[in-house]
Amino acid sequence: MFSLLNILLFTPHSFSLDPEASMTVVRISQWIFSKVIKFKDVIIKYWGYPIEKFDIFTNDGFILDLYRIPHGRNETARLPSSSSTPLLLVPGLFASASAFLLNPPESSPGMYLADAGFDVFIMSNRGTRYGMRHTRLAPSDRDFWKFTIDDYANGDLPVVIDRVLAISGQHSLNLIAHSQV
Repeated sequence: MFSLLNILLFTPHSFSLDPEASMTVVRISQWIFSKVIKFKDVIIKYWGYPIEKFDIFTNDGFILDLYRIPHGRNETARLPSSSSTPLLLVPGLFASASAFLLNPPESSPGMYLADAGFDVFIMSNRGTRYGMRHTRLAPSDRDFWKFTIDDYANGDLPVVIDRVLAISGQHSLNLIAHSQV
């Protein structure tokens, strides 16, 4: 935890830490959460894991983030022809990849499973912090928000699965998902 605080406190920022700057406990915790999210890949690298990020383009124009931890921190890089079946972690409704990455390695599913030998992929859902990009629409546009849970299941997940299989060179994958309802 101390190292995480070092990352948060000693990274250049554009705000004041002055407690008299009307920062309530809620606003401070929101700020800390936003900084942790922003430094997700830095934190993963800090723990000694490789991380790769991919942009996934859905058929209706959303651009989703897909993260990969190809191996554990004590392993060497695997060859693309590795026999390890990829594992896709899918967060729950309105959640992002951060749900699987923010704890220390022993309690963070993404890192824990990479150490167990899995080629871990973690997707973010549309409409979340890492799913706010679109090829034509901005989050301020009403049409940006006109999607349903069916779009997750019938649009996003198949595109993500196809990309995971293409990246890993495998023909099947394992899937762990939070409930979407």
